[in-house]
Amino acid sequence: LAGIDGQWDFAALDGFLEAPKEWAPGTKMGFAGLSKPEDRASVIAWLNEQSASPLPLPAVESAEEEAAEAPAAEEVETARAEAADATVYEGDNEVEVSAEEVETATVEVQETGDADVAAVKVVPSEEVADVEVEQKTEMAAVEEKAVEEVVTEEKVAEVQAEEAPKVVEPKEMEVAAAKVEETAKAEEPAAPAAPAKAPEVAVAAAATGFMALADIDKGAKVFRKCRACHKVEAGKNGVGPSLHGVVGRDIGGVDGFKYSDALMAKGGKWDVEALNGFLLKPKEWAPGTKMAFAGLRKEEDRASVIAWLNQQSDNPLPLE
Repeated sequence: LAGIDGQWDFAALDGFLEAPKEWAPGTKMGFAGLSKPEDRASVIAWLNEQSASPLPLPAVESAEEEAAEAPAAEEVETARAEAADATVYEGDNEVEVSAEEVETATVEVQETGDADVAAVKVVPSEEVADVEVEQKTEMAAVEEKAVEEVVTEEKVAEVQAEEAPKVVEPKEMEVAAAKVEETAKAEEPAAPAAPAKAPEVAVAAAATGFMALADIDKGAKVFRKCRACHKVEAGKNGVGPSLHGVVGRDIGGVDGFKYSDALMAKGGKWDVEALNGFLLKPKEWAPGTKMAFAGLRKEEDRASVIAWLNQQSDNPLPLE
């Protein structure tokens, strides 16, 4: 269609609506066309009326003019007789012409005034059937594609609900975090109790060569425990604040999210040391936090999830 010059005037619309695939070879239009001139004229006139500035319709010939141009009755009868006696060939084989096909050809003679049409335009019924099957197949493919692209109202509502800002109450945060902790305990085998040590000592020990333990792929798996409360997409908060760009960000730095007083009192930035301490034991690192997550005991788990979160940032930082 893009390769055809000109405008959609009355003649162009009539040609396309009659036989789209002949008027624009290669078009994806699966519609077979409108064979009746009155149908094409009617739909073009209706479309014209939907315009803000309808165009004047072409002049209609008077009955006298039409009569003058119509073939004489004897010409029609002659064409009918010639069509009845005609032998039509398809390749080297004779094709039997049915009475209905002769009548169709005769109607074309009446419309065009061409007496030769009756003898040469008869189409074998098998070829007509093949064309109809092809058109139905193309229409089915078009309809199937249209169905695939339909987005239901329920789906739209679901997406809108997911993207809508959410106000989270502290109680909801505690319940969701408790579920995450319960799931994590069920999935992870019990480990021998680690020797008791002060949190600050553990952080200091982990800070030396700590990030050498990181495995980004493992970090993605570890983060599954956090997905119930946190998202990593920019600007999308869950029960907890978005963790997009968290590495190096100010503690309590997501605008519009209501943090606990315990976290707001910490100050500073979420560097490796702060993240490591928080992920080890949130309630000890920030006493009074609403975070119910028990923490990650394994150093490689903490290092891996920090490295993975860093990679989700628009500007990942060098980690040591």
